[in-house]
Amino acid sequence: MQKNTSRKIAYFAIFASLIGANVFAIDLGFFQLSLFRMTIIAVVFLFLLSLGTKTQYLGISGKFANRFSVGFMIFWALYAVLSFFWVQDYNAWIKAVYFLILNVICIIFFMNTFDRSAQILTGLRVFAFMAILHNLIGWYEILARQYFFLDANLISLYRYLRYPVSIFGNTNDFATFMLISVFILFACMQNTKKKYMQYVYGATIVSSIVLLFMASSRANILGLLVALVVFVWLNLYNKKTQIFVFAMLLPLFFLIILKPDIFKNAFLMILDGFYFDTSSASDSINIRLNLLRNGVVFLINTYGAGTGAGNVEFWMANASVYGTSGIVNMHNWWMEILTGYGIIVFVLYITFYALLTRNSYMKYKNALTKTDKTISLCFLCSLIGYIIGGMSSSSNLSSEWLWVFWSIVITYQGLELTLPQKQIKDDKNDRRVIG
Repeated sequence: MQKNTSRKIAYFAIFASLIGANVFAIDLGFFQLSLFRMTIIAVVFLFLLSLGTKTQYLGISGKFANRFSVGFMIFWALYAVLSFFWVQDYNAWIKAVYFLILNVICIIFFMNTFDRSAQILTGLRVFAFMAILHNLIGWYEILARQYFFLDANLISLYRYLRYPVSIFGNTNDFATFMLISVFILFACMQNTKKKYMQYVYGATIVSSIVLLFMASSRANILGLLVALVVFVWLNLYNKKTQIFVFAMLLPLFFLIILKPDIFKNAFLMILDGFYFDTSSASDSINIRLNLLRNGVVFLINTYGAGTGAGNVEFWMANASVYGTSGIVNMHNWWMEILTGYGIIVFVLYITFYALLTRNSYMKYKNALTKTDKTISLCFLCSLIGYIIGGMSSSSNLSSEWLWVFWSIVITYQGLELTLPQKQIKDDKNDRRVIG
Protein backbone atom coordinates (compact mmCIF):
# COMPACT_ATOMS: atom_id res chain seq x y z
CA MET A 1 0.00 0.00 0.00
CA GLN A 2 1.46 3.36 -1.03
CA LYS A 3 2.04 5.97 1.69
CA ASN A 4 -0.26 8.53 0.09
CA THR A 5 -3.07 5.99 -0.19
CA SER A 6 -2.50 4.88 3.40
CA ARG A 7 -2.82 8.45 4.65
CA LYS A 8 -6.05 9.04 2.79
CA ILE A 9 -7.48 5.86 4.26
CA ALA A 10 -6.26 6.92 7.72
CA TYR A 11 -7.94 10.32 7.42
CA PHE A 12 -11.14 8.62 6.27
CA ALA A 13 -10.93 6.21 9.22
CA ILE A 14 -10.83 9.19 11.60
CA PHE A 15 -13.88 10.65 9.85
CA ALA A 16 -15.73 7.32 9.87
CA SER A 17 -15.04 6.68 13.57
CA LEU A 18 -17.31 9.62 14.37
CA ILE A 19 -20.20 8.31 12.30
CA GLY A 20 -21.77 5.78 14.61
CA ALA A 21 -23.40 2.49 13.73
CA ASN A 22 -26.73 4.13 14.64
CA VAL A 23 -26.23 6.48 11.65
CA PHE A 24 -25.03 4.03 9.03
CA ALA A 25 -24.43 0.29 9.35
CA ILE A 26 -25.15 -2.98 7.59
CA ASP A 27 -26.88 -5.39 9.96
CA LEU A 28 -25.27 -8.81 9.60
CA GLY A 29 -27.35 -10.25 12.43
CA PHE A 30 -24.42 -10.99 14.72
CA PHE A 31 -22.52 -7.81 13.88
CA GLN A 32 -23.20 -4.19 12.90
CA LEU A 33 -20.88 -3.38 9.98
CA SER A 34 -20.41 0.39 10.30
CA LEU A 35 -18.51 2.64 7.92
CA PHE A 36 -15.54 2.70 10.30
CA ARG A 37 -15.46 -1.09 10.65
CA MET A 38 -15.56 -1.44 6.87
CA THR A 39 -12.55 0.85 6.69
CA ILE A 40 -10.56 -1.17 9.23
CA ILE A 41 -11.43 -4.42 7.46
CA ALA A 42 -10.23 -2.82 4.21
CA VAL A 43 -6.97 -1.81 5.91
CA VAL A 44 -6.32 -5.38 7.04
CA PHE A 45 -7.32 -6.76 3.63
CA LEU A 46 -5.06 -4.35 1.70
CA PHE A 47 -2.18 -5.14 4.01
CA LEU A 48 -2.60 -8.89 3.48
CA LEU A 49 -2.64 -8.33 -0.28
CA SER A 50 0.59 -6.34 -0.08
CA LEU A 51 2.49 -8.96 1.93
CA GLY A 52 5.63 -10.09 0.16
CA THR A 53 5.86 -6.92 -1.90
CA LYS A 54 8.22 -3.99 -1.44
CA THR A 55 5.36 -1.53 -1.14
CA GLN A 56 4.45 -2.44 2.41
CA TYR A 57 6.44 -2.82 5.58
CA LEU A 58 4.57 -3.15 8.83
CA GLY A 59 6.54 -2.42 11.97
CA ILE A 60 4.93 -3.32 15.28
CA SER A 61 7.77 -2.54 17.68
CA GLY A 62 7.24 1.22 17.56
CA LYS A 63 9.87 3.93 17.88
CA PHE A 64 11.95 4.26 21.03
CA ALA A 65 9.63 6.88 22.56
CA ASN A 66 6.41 4.90 22.09
CA ARG A 67 7.71 1.33 22.27
CA PHE A 68 6.26 0.78 25.74
CA SER A 69 2.87 2.15 24.65
CA VAL A 70 2.68 -0.11 21.60
CA GLY A 71 3.93 -3.12 23.55
CA PHE A 72 1.43 -2.56 26.34
CA MET A 73 -1.53 -2.28 23.96
CA ILE A 74 -0.54 -5.54 22.28
CA PHE A 75 -0.13 -7.19 25.71
CA TRP A 76 -3.53 -5.88 26.83
CA ALA A 77 -5.21 -7.35 23.74
CA LEU A 78 -3.44 -10.70 24.23
CA TYR A 79 -4.44 -10.78 27.90
CA ALA A 80 -8.04 -10.12 26.88
CA VAL A 81 -7.89 -13.03 24.44
CA LEU A 82 -6.42 -15.35 27.11
CA SER A 83 -9.19 -14.37 29.54
CA PHE A 84 -11.42 -16.62 27.41
CA PHE A 85 -10.47 -19.44 29.79
CA TRP A 86 -12.19 -17.84 32.79
CA VAL A 87 -14.93 -15.53 31.43
CA GLN A 88 -18.62 -16.35 31.91
CA ASP A 89 -20.22 -14.26 29.14
CA TYR A 90 -18.59 -15.18 25.83
CA ASN A 91 -20.60 -12.74 23.71
CA ALA A 92 -19.39 -9.83 25.86
CA TRP A 93 -15.86 -11.29 25.68
CA ILE A 94 -15.96 -11.27 21.88
CA LYS A 95 -17.11 -7.65 21.85
CA ALA A 96 -14.35 -6.48 24.25
CA VAL A 97 -11.64 -8.40 22.41
CA TYR A 98 -12.82 -6.88 19.13
CA PHE A 99 -12.37 -3.32 20.41
CA LEU A 100 -8.93 -4.02 21.89
CA ILE A 101 -7.72 -5.68 18.67
CA LEU A 102 -9.23 -2.77 16.75
CA ASN A 103 -7.13 -0.45 18.90
CA VAL A 104 -3.96 -2.40 18.09
CA ILE A 105 -4.75 -2.34 14.35
CA CYS A 106 -5.29 1.44 14.45
CA ILE A 107 -2.05 2.03 16.35
CA ILE A 108 0.03 -0.10 13.98
CA PHE A 109 -1.67 1.38 10.91
CA PHE A 110 -1.28 5.02 12.01
CA MET A 111 2.25 4.41 13.27
CA ASN A 112 3.29 3.13 9.84
CA THR A 113 1.35 5.83 7.99
CA PHE A 114 2.04 9.12 9.80
CA ASP A 115 5.70 10.10 10.01
CA ARG A 116 5.45 13.89 10.39
CA SER A 117 3.72 16.30 12.73
CA ALA A 118 1.97 17.95 9.78
CA GLN A 119 0.16 14.68 9.06
CA ILE A 120 -0.94 14.39 12.69
CA LEU A 121 -2.27 17.94 12.43
CA THR A 122 -4.27 17.01 9.33
CA GLY A 123 -5.77 14.12 11.29
CA LEU A 124 -6.77 16.57 14.01
CA ARG A 125 -8.38 18.79 11.37
CA VAL A 126 -10.61 15.86 10.42
CA PHE A 127 -11.54 15.53 14.10
CA ALA A 128 -12.22 19.29 14.20
CA PHE A 129 -14.49 19.08 11.16
CA MET A 130 -16.52 16.37 12.87
CA ALA A 131 -16.58 18.42 16.10
CA ILE A 132 -18.16 21.29 14.15
CA LEU A 133 -20.73 18.89 12.70
CA HIS A 134 -21.63 17.40 16.08
CA ASN A 135 -21.88 20.88 17.59
CA LEU A 136 -24.43 21.81 14.93
CA ILE A 137 -26.40 18.63 15.59
CA GLY A 138 -26.27 19.30 19.34
CA TRP A 139 -27.66 22.81 18.94
CA TYR A 140 -30.36 21.60 16.57
CA GLU A 141 -31.46 19.06 19.18
CA ILE A 142 -31.62 21.72 21.88
CA LEU A 143 -33.47 24.30 19.81
CA ALA A 144 -35.77 22.04 17.75
CA ARG A 145 -36.09 19.30 20.39
CA GLN A 146 -35.75 16.67 17.68
CA TYR A 147 -33.44 13.65 18.00
CA PHE A 148 -32.64 11.52 14.98
CA PHE A 149 -29.99 9.21 16.44
CA LEU A 150 -31.21 8.64 20.00
CA ASP A 151 -32.84 5.55 21.48
CA ALA A 152 -36.60 5.99 21.34
CA ASN A 153 -36.95 5.33 25.08
CA LEU A 154 -34.81 8.38 25.90
CA ILE A 155 -36.24 10.93 23.47
CA SER A 156 -39.00 12.29 25.73
CA LEU A 157 -36.58 12.80 28.65
CA TYR A 158 -33.89 14.44 26.51
CA ARG A 159 -36.48 16.61 24.79
CA TYR A 160 -37.78 17.82 28.14
CA LEU A 161 -34.29 18.53 29.55
CA ARG A 162 -32.95 19.88 26.22
CA TYR A 163 -29.88 17.68 26.34
CA PRO A 164 -27.45 17.62 23.38
CA VAL A 165 -26.33 14.13 22.40
CA SER A 166 -25.80 13.93 18.60
CA ILE A 167 -24.86 10.34 17.60
CA PHE A 168 -23.23 9.39 20.91
CA GLY A 169 -26.21 7.68 22.54
CA ASN A 170 -25.97 9.49 25.89
CA THR A 171 -24.86 12.83 27.32
CA ASN A 172 -21.74 11.49 29.04
CA ASP A 173 -20.21 10.13 25.83
CA PHE A 174 -21.16 13.34 24.02
CA ALA A 175 -19.56 15.45 26.77
CA THR A 176 -16.32 13.41 26.63
CA PHE A 177 -16.06 14.16 22.92
CA MET A 178 -16.73 17.85 23.58
CA LEU A 179 -14.02 17.87 26.27
CA ILE A 180 -11.33 16.56 23.94
CA SER A 181 -12.66 18.59 20.98
CA VAL A 182 -11.98 21.87 22.81
CA PHE A 183 -8.22 21.24 22.66
CA ILE A 184 -8.24 19.71 19.18
CA LEU A 185 -10.01 22.81 17.89
CA PHE A 186 -7.47 25.02 19.65
CA ALA A 187 -4.57 23.24 17.91
CA CYS A 188 -6.30 23.63 14.55
CA MET A 189 -7.12 27.30 15.19
CA GLN A 190 -3.49 28.05 16.00
CA ASN A 191 -2.24 26.37 12.83
CA THR A 192 -4.46 27.90 10.19
CA LYS A 193 -3.65 31.11 8.32
CA LYS A 194 -7.22 31.58 7.14
CA LYS A 195 -8.92 34.20 9.28
CA TYR A 196 -12.42 32.89 8.73
CA MET A 197 -11.34 29.42 9.86
CA GLN A 198 -9.81 30.90 13.01
CA TYR A 199 -13.21 32.41 13.77
CA VAL A 200 -14.98 29.12 12.99
CA TYR A 201 -12.63 27.13 15.25
CA GLY A 202 -12.86 29.74 18.01
CA ALA A 203 -16.66 29.86 17.89
CA THR A 204 -16.81 26.05 17.96
CA ILE A 205 -14.57 25.99 21.05
CA VAL A 206 -17.02 28.27 22.86
CA SER A 207 -19.93 26.21 21.56
CA SER A 208 -18.29 22.95 22.71
CA ILE A 209 -17.77 24.31 26.22
CA VAL A 210 -21.37 25.51 26.46
CA LEU A 211 -22.73 22.22 25.11
CA LEU A 212 -20.58 20.30 27.57
CA PHE A 213 -22.17 22.24 30.43
CA MET A 214 -25.64 21.75 28.95
CA ALA A 215 -25.00 17.99 28.74
CA SER A 216 -24.73 18.07 32.57
CA SER A 217 -21.93 15.52 32.75
CA ARG A 218 -20.28 16.23 36.11
CA ALA A 219 -17.02 14.36 35.55
CA ASN A 220 -16.47 15.88 32.10
CA ILE A 221 -17.24 19.40 33.35
CA LEU A 222 -14.74 18.97 36.16
CA GLY A 223 -12.24 17.37 33.76
CA LEU A 224 -12.53 20.33 31.42
CA LEU A 225 -12.03 22.82 34.26
CA VAL A 226 -8.88 21.00 35.46
CA ALA A 227 -7.53 20.77 31.89
CA LEU A 228 -8.20 24.48 31.33
CA VAL A 229 -6.32 25.33 34.53
CA VAL A 230 -3.31 23.38 33.22
CA PHE A 231 -3.70 25.04 29.82
CA VAL A 232 -3.73 28.55 31.31
CA TRP A 233 -0.89 27.76 33.73
CA LEU A 234 1.37 26.55 30.92
CA ASN A 235 0.59 29.63 28.83
CA LEU A 236 0.28 32.24 31.54
CA TYR A 237 2.81 34.61 29.99
CA ASN A 238 1.86 34.04 26.37
CA LYS A 239 0.05 37.15 25.09
CA LYS A 240 -1.75 35.26 22.31
CA THR A 241 -3.04 32.74 24.81
CA GLN A 242 -4.19 35.52 27.14
CA ILE A 243 -6.18 37.03 24.26
CA PHE A 244 -7.57 33.58 23.40
CA VAL A 245 -8.63 32.88 27.00
CA PHE A 246 -10.26 36.33 27.25
CA ALA A 247 -12.08 35.74 23.94
CA MET A 248 -13.36 32.39 25.26
CA LEU A 249 -14.46 33.74 28.63
CA LEU A 250 -16.23 36.85 27.34
CA PRO A 251 -19.16 35.08 25.63
CA LEU A 252 -19.40 32.68 28.58
CA PHE A 253 -19.65 35.72 30.86
CA PHE A 254 -22.59 37.05 28.85
CA LEU A 255 -24.16 33.57 28.81
CA ILE A 256 -23.97 33.45 32.61
CA ILE A 257 -25.81 36.79 32.74
CA LEU A 258 -28.46 35.73 30.22
CA LYS A 259 -28.86 32.08 31.31
CA PRO A 260 -27.47 31.77 34.85
CA ASP A 261 -29.32 28.49 35.51
CA ILE A 262 -27.07 26.58 33.11
CA PHE A 263 -23.90 27.28 35.07
CA LYS A 264 -25.62 27.31 38.44
CA ASN A 265 -26.96 23.81 37.87
CA ALA A 266 -23.61 22.62 36.54
CA PHE A 267 -21.81 24.01 39.57
CA LEU A 268 -24.29 22.36 41.93
CA MET A 269 -23.86 19.06 40.11
CA ILE A 270 -20.08 19.23 40.54
CA LEU A 271 -20.55 19.92 44.27
CA ASP A 272 -22.95 16.98 44.47
CA GLY A 273 -20.17 14.79 43.14
CA PHE A 274 -18.26 15.38 46.39
CA TYR A 275 -21.26 14.87 48.64
CA PHE A 276 -22.30 11.36 49.53
CA ASP A 277 -25.68 10.87 51.13
CA THR A 278 -25.75 7.23 52.25
CA SER A 279 -29.35 7.59 53.40
CA SER A 280 -30.66 7.17 49.86
CA ALA A 281 -29.93 3.79 48.30
CA SER A 282 -31.18 4.96 44.93
CA ASP A 283 -28.97 8.04 44.80
CA SER A 284 -26.75 7.99 41.71
CA ILE A 285 -23.62 8.75 43.72
CA ASN A 286 -24.29 5.84 46.07
CA ILE A 287 -24.94 3.57 43.12
CA ARG A 288 -21.55 4.53 41.68
CA LEU A 289 -19.94 3.87 45.04
CA ASN A 290 -21.54 0.45 45.20
CA LEU A 291 -20.36 -0.29 41.67
CA LEU A 292 -16.80 0.46 42.82
CA ARG A 293 -17.22 -1.65 45.96
CA ASN A 294 -18.48 -4.57 43.93
CA GLY A 295 -15.51 -4.13 41.60
CA VAL A 296 -13.13 -4.55 44.52
CA VAL A 297 -15.01 -7.69 45.64
CA PHE A 298 -14.81 -9.16 42.13
CA LEU A 299 -11.09 -8.40 41.95
CA ILE A 300 -10.50 -10.21 45.25
CA ASN A 301 -12.64 -13.17 44.19
CA THR A 302 -10.62 -13.55 40.96
CA TYR A 303 -7.30 -13.36 42.86
CA GLY A 304 -6.35 -10.13 41.10
CA ALA A 305 -6.75 -11.53 37.58
CA GLY A 306 -9.98 -9.64 36.86
CA THR A 307 -13.34 -10.86 35.59
CA GLY A 308 -12.03 -11.18 32.05
CA ALA A 309 -12.64 -9.06 28.95
CA GLY A 310 -16.15 -7.61 28.84
CA ASN A 311 -17.39 -9.59 31.83
CA VAL A 312 -17.73 -6.88 34.48
CA GLU A 313 -21.40 -6.46 33.59
CA PHE A 314 -22.08 -10.21 33.94
CA TRP A 315 -20.53 -10.27 37.40
CA MET A 316 -22.36 -7.09 38.38
CA ALA A 317 -25.68 -8.61 37.35
CA ASN A 318 -25.12 -12.00 38.97
CA ALA A 319 -22.62 -11.64 41.81
CA SER A 320 -23.15 -8.16 43.30
CA VAL A 321 -22.68 -7.81 47.03
CA TYR A 322 -23.79 -4.16 47.13
CA GLY A 323 -27.03 -2.99 45.51
CA THR A 324 -26.77 -1.04 42.24
CA SER A 325 -30.49 -0.67 41.33
CA GLY A 326 -30.03 -2.75 38.19
CA ILE A 327 -27.02 -0.76 36.91
CA VAL A 328 -24.34 -3.16 35.68
CA ASN A 329 -21.83 -0.91 33.87
CA MET A 330 -18.91 0.25 36.01
CA HIS A 331 -19.28 3.94 35.04
CA ASN A 332 -15.57 4.45 35.72
CA TRP A 333 -12.94 3.82 33.04
CA TRP A 334 -10.13 3.24 35.53
CA MET A 335 -12.06 0.83 37.72
CA GLU A 336 -13.39 -0.96 34.65
CA ILE A 337 -9.83 -1.77 33.60
CA LEU A 338 -8.82 -2.85 37.11
CA THR A 339 -11.91 -5.03 37.66
CA GLY A 340 -12.04 -6.48 34.16
CA TYR A 341 -8.36 -7.06 33.41
CA GLY A 342 -6.73 -7.35 36.80
CA ILE A 343 -3.90 -5.76 38.73
CA ILE A 344 -1.07 -6.37 36.23
CA VAL A 345 -2.87 -4.77 33.28
CA PHE A 346 -4.06 -1.89 35.47
CA VAL A 347 -0.56 -1.07 36.78
CA LEU A 348 0.84 -1.25 33.24
CA TYR A 349 -2.00 0.98 32.00
CA ILE A 350 -1.27 3.61 34.65
CA THR A 351 2.41 3.46 33.69
CA PHE A 352 1.52 3.80 30.00
CA TYR A 353 -0.77 6.76 30.69
CA ALA A 354 1.81 8.52 32.87
CA LEU A 355 4.55 8.08 30.23
CA LEU A 356 2.21 9.30 27.48
CA THR A 357 1.32 12.38 29.53
CA ARG A 358 4.97 13.04 30.39
CA ASN A 359 5.97 12.71 26.73
CA SER A 360 3.32 15.25 25.70
CA TYR A 361 4.58 17.66 28.35
CA MET A 362 8.24 17.25 27.33
CA LYS A 363 7.38 17.77 23.67
CA TYR A 364 5.48 20.89 24.60
CA LYS A 365 8.45 22.27 26.54
CA ASN A 366 10.99 21.38 23.82
CA ALA A 367 8.92 22.07 20.70
CA LEU A 368 10.66 24.10 18.00
CA THR A 369 7.61 24.84 15.85
CA LYS A 370 4.09 26.06 16.46
CA THR A 371 2.73 22.78 15.06
CA ASP A 372 4.49 20.65 17.67
CA LYS A 373 3.84 23.19 20.42
CA THR A 374 0.09 23.18 19.89
CA ILE A 375 -0.32 19.46 19.10
CA SER A 376 1.56 18.42 22.24
CA LEU A 377 -0.43 20.92 24.32
CA CYS A 378 -3.67 19.56 22.84
CA PHE A 379 -2.73 16.00 23.77
CA LEU A 380 -1.46 16.97 27.21
CA CYS A 381 -4.66 18.81 28.18
CA SER A 382 -6.84 16.06 26.69
CA LEU A 383 -5.00 13.38 28.67
CA ILE A 384 -5.33 15.37 31.91
CA GLY A 385 -9.00 16.17 31.31
CA TYR A 386 -9.81 12.54 30.54
CA ILE A 387 -8.39 11.38 33.87
CA ILE A 388 -11.59 12.78 35.40
CA GLY A 389 -13.82 12.72 32.32
CA GLY A 390 -13.27 8.98 31.99
CA MET A 391 -15.28 8.47 35.18
CA SER A 392 -18.51 9.63 33.53
CA SER A 393 -19.57 7.17 30.83
CA SER A 394 -20.97 3.73 31.59
CA SER A 395 -18.11 2.32 29.50
CA ASN A 396 -15.73 3.86 26.96
CA LEU A 397 -14.60 0.48 25.66
CA SER A 398 -16.92 0.66 22.64
CA SER A 399 -16.11 4.29 21.74
CA GLU A 400 -14.31 3.74 18.43
CA TRP A 401 -13.45 7.41 17.98
CA LEU A 402 -11.68 7.36 21.36
CA TRP A 403 -9.51 4.40 20.34
CA VAL A 404 -8.64 6.28 17.14
CA PHE A 405 -7.71 9.36 19.16
CA TRP A 406 -5.44 7.34 21.50
CA SER A 407 -3.85 5.74 18.42
CA ILE A 408 -3.00 9.18 17.06
CA VAL A 409 -1.56 10.29 20.41
CA ILE A 410 0.59 7.14 20.62
CA THR A 411 1.73 7.62 17.03
CA TYR A 412 2.73 11.21 17.77
CA GLN A 413 4.57 10.00 20.86
CA GLY A 414 6.96 8.12 18.57
CA LEU A 415 7.67 11.07 16.24
CA GLU A 416 10.65 13.36 16.56
CA LEU A 417 10.09 17.09 16.93
CA THR A 418 9.94 19.00 13.66
CA LEU A 419 12.80 21.35 12.78
CA PRO A 420 11.60 24.89 11.94
CA GLN A 421 12.97 24.86 8.38
CA LYS A 422 11.06 21.64 7.61
CA GLN A 423 7.64 22.80 8.75
CA ILE A 424 6.68 24.76 5.61
CA LYS A 425 7.79 21.91 3.35
CA ASP A 426 5.92 19.34 5.44
CA ASP A 427 2.74 21.43 5.34
CA LYS A 428 2.91 21.70 1.55
CA ASN A 429 3.53 17.96 1.14
CA ASP A 430 0.65 17.08 3.43
CA ARG A 431 -1.77 19.36 1.60
CA ARG A 432 -0.78 17.61 -1.63
CA VAL A 433 -1.64 14.22 -0.10
CA ILE A 434 -5.21 15.18 0.86
CA GLY A 435 -5.75 17.21 -2.28
